[in-house]
Amino acid sequence: MNANSPFFLSSCRIADFIWTFLGLHNLMILHAGTSLINKGWILFLMQPRILSPILLGLVLLFGLTVSTNTSPAYAAAFTCSAAPLDGSQEVPPVITDGTGSAVITFDSTSNRLSWSILFSGLFGPATAAHFHGPALAGANAGVQVNIGELSGLTSPMNGSAILTPEQASSLLEGSMYINIHSESNTGGEIRGQVSCEQTDEGWLDSFNLEDCELASLGTNDYFYLEPGYNLTLEGQEDEENIQLIVTVLNETKIVNGIETRIVEERESEDGELIEISRNYFAICTETNDIFYFGEGVDIYEGGEVVGHEGAWIAGEDDARPGMIIPAKPTVGLKYYQEVAPGVAEDRAEIISLNEVVDTPAGHFEDVLKVEETNLLESGEKEYKFHALGIGLIQDAQLKLVEYVLPEVEEPDELEVKSMVQSVVVSGNTIQVNLNSSSTISEFELDEESKRLSFRADGEAGSEGRTDISIGRILEGPYTVTIDGQATADFNVTNAASGEAMISISYTHSVHDITITGTNVIPEFPVAVVGAVAGIIGVAALLARSKFMNGFINGQQ
Repeated sequence: MNANSPFFLSSCRIADFIWTFLGLHNLMILHAGTSLINKGWILFLMQPRILSPILLGLVLLFGLTVSTNTSPAYAAAFTCSAAPLDGSQEVPPVITDGTGSAVITFDSTSNRLSWSILFSGLFGPATAAHFHGPALAGANAGVQVNIGELSGLTSPMNGSAILTPEQASSLLEGSMYINIHSESNTGGEIRGQVSCEQTDEGWLDSFNLEDCELASLGTNDYFYLEPGYNLTLEGQEDEENIQLIVTVLNETKIVNGIETRIVEERESEDGELIEISRNYFAICTETNDIFYFGEGVDIYEGGEVVGHEGAWIAGEDDARPGMIIPAKPTVGLKYYQEVAPGVAEDRAEIISLNEVVDTPAGHFEDVLKVEETNLLESGEKEYKFHALGIGLIQDAQLKLVEYVLPEVEEPDELEVKSMVQSVVVSGNTIQVNLNSSSTISEFELDEESKRLSFRADGEAGSEGRTDISIGRILEGPYTVTIDGQATADFNVTNAASGEAMISISYTHSVHDITITGTNVIPEFPVAVVGAVAGIIGVAALLARSKFMNGFINGQQ
């Protein structure tokens, strides 16, 4: 466990609180002549450096889990289920006639989770419903998505939400569950673990581009869609010397209504030009995945064009865009690069993220390895390697010999103002620090729903951003809505220090923004309260032990 994580720091603070309480309690018992052990042992065991780790371990045994900061699979569609929901999966189990089922889909292009949940037979009306995690079957965890708030509490519950990257990882790893609560079972009456599978036998050929703002300029870790980007690869194939030059041109082409960037590839064999292809790429500004909208191909012999084999255009002859390179690849991700039936049907699978490759242009580590197959050539396989911050460094037998990176202009810094807002927590006024390019008003905390809300206003159409020291009042993970719609356009930093800062981006108009957390600080999680009660109970039992009393009497 990270010693600087919020969970670790909070647990240590809780342990120190328990130490103080139990220390005073046991000293009073000692004075009465019924202490657990002699005063020397008390002074030793009651030291924070001794008791705090013990108490921290006991807290961990109550099933609290720590979320990991891994990245989800991007640009993929999944179908999920949680059937059946029943009382046997609750922790501890609940005897009930209640049952339920869920049909769930997850689109990792937009990180949108959608659900339709049926249930019946509860002891009484449902009082709450949530996605919880991260936790496997047999363990409990905090709220990740408030189903009841978004869908209501009557069957069927239909709704959707945008997940954070951490929540998406938990979902795809099988570490989320649905829990439906009732008045009779406030901790949950029926529960079901969620499991997901990638659709279309794992091969993604549709990318929900209607949810993307597509642009002809942009970058991700593995490609620069910027004029001036140039790669030169060389090697031998079938005893022929091959050279491949990839250049992003200062030219665009409208394909199926989308402005795409032209990326030229020139291939030569023993110094003679054999092919020029003009590829049409566009980037999704929300995810930074880069999509392939077709290519124009000229095949050369003796310096003359003799064919155009492999040319295709999205929107013509049933051809659709494919994905050329994801921004955040994960091992096992499978996707079509070209979706042009009978003309171009290349597809790719992410094999590894940590290859080591040496080329004439340098030594590269943490290299992305992609297996490409051509369905029109009996599934012929080929391997490509992409380096972070550089791009393609090896294509089959061709290796990078030189490259030119474009000069990418940094975006203008937003003019932000520092300010302080106040909220009330448990009757106490808490000062919250903000940095914002907007005018902030109606800043309020609803303790019961664990939700912070405020209004952000600015010049219509301009970029806006608000940074809030959220860690002073709410614990994560967080769900953010803008004008009632869930958004993934936010980042959380400094979470490990216990002073989390959330940064929310938007385009200015008048926006009503909410941030929902899992606990209001200094609210204690239920499991920790249970741990405190358990420790005190053990102490009371030991205090009555005849053996210990005899030991104490012998020491006096």
